[in-house]
Amino acid sequence: MEVPAIPPEGRAILAGGHSRADAIDHEALAQALGEVTDWAFLLRAAAWHHVAGLLHHAFQPHAAALPAHVQDALHRMYGTISRHNLLLTGEVLRLLRAFADADVPAVPLKGPALAALCYQRFSLRPAGDIDFLVPRAQFAAADAVLRAAGYRAASCAASPDEALDAQIGREYVHPERKAVAELHGYFLHAMHQFDLTPEAVWERLATTTLDGRTIPCLSPEDTLLYLCAHGAKHHYERLKWVGDIAELLRSDAALDWSVVWSRADALRSRRLLLLGVGLVGGVVSGRCAS
Repeated sequence: MEVPAIPPEGRAILAGGHSRADAIDHEALAQALGEVTDWAFLLRAAAWHHVAGLLHHAFQPHAAALPAHVQDALHRMYGTISRHNLLLTGEVLRLLRAFADADVPAVPLKGPALAALCYQRFSLRPAGDIDFLVPRAQFAAADAVLRAAGYRAASCAASPDEALDAQIGREYVHPERKAVAELHGYFLHAMHQFDLTPEAVWERLATTTLDGRTIPCLSPEDTLLYLCAHGAKHHYERLKWVGDIAELLRSDAALDWSVVWSRADALRSRRLLLLGVGLVGGVVSGRCAS
């Protein structure tokens, strides 16, 4: 079956959707921007795929090729992402202190913590909420910490027991701070059969720096496997989830590939890993048909 050509709007997004300057193909980007005819579609796609911050960053050297309204729109979207990420960063640090004070181990997943680990700037990766992995035995204690910090269970949130039984997260909302947090006792819903367990990763945690503070995070190997499983769960419908994997692979995180492959095999997740890494090579680099 013949693969349709990628329109210039898509090629511009693929060429510019990177946080590292050496990963941006400026020649391909300049050519694509020069051929764009549907700027409204490009902006809608940038917002849908959560790459507006990356494009705002990558398009700067090519500002002369952008209509003024496109520059303004990307600047506004980048400002919105930066402000919201700053809010969530403050909440991550505040809640980590609260968890520590209550002797509840907690590790932030995705969100600002992932941006700090993988991206050149935390403002380049938009985050909708903040997720914490906690030991299942301390789920109730973690629930109490969030409530004491001003969070309330969302109206549609499962009970703590239901959240653990189904391996889903429990959602909380802070009405004044306009922040959403989730507690997780597992990585994915039981239906996805992803066997990476919190108990397994707890002994091999790493650290990263968020706003000058050292915080816990998953090891690079566990982060990669989790990102591949998370992206597959969502059918990679947003480029951000492919970009997360790409940014991790390009980051300074010291991945031990022998550990990655053996752990993927033990989890029966080799195909998930191959799919995620393959999409990075085929989509983010722009080596699809054009």
